[in-house]
Amino acid sequence: MYSIGLQLGQEAGYSLDQLRFGFHVPPFNSVHHLHLHVIGLPFKNWFRAFKYNDFGSVGWWMTMDTLVKRLEESYEEVLQN
Repeated sequence: MYSIGLQLGQEAGYSLDQLRFGFHVPPFNSVHHLHLHVIGLPFKNWFRAFKYNDFGSVGWWMTMDTLVKRLEESYEEVLQN
């Protein structure tokens, strides 16, 4: 999903540092299947900048990097047990 999102974002004229990737965290998702949001920056208002922050999870949104890190940590715990 990341590769395709990156490709589409770049085709739309965004550079990597202008793209944000992430997921809504249940129960705050309105569509009940896994889908990646690819958001082009800059945001046009403060609310979207807060809602789709890049400092981890604020409850309703998780960056792709945070999700991958949590999955890796969970996988390591499974391997240790």
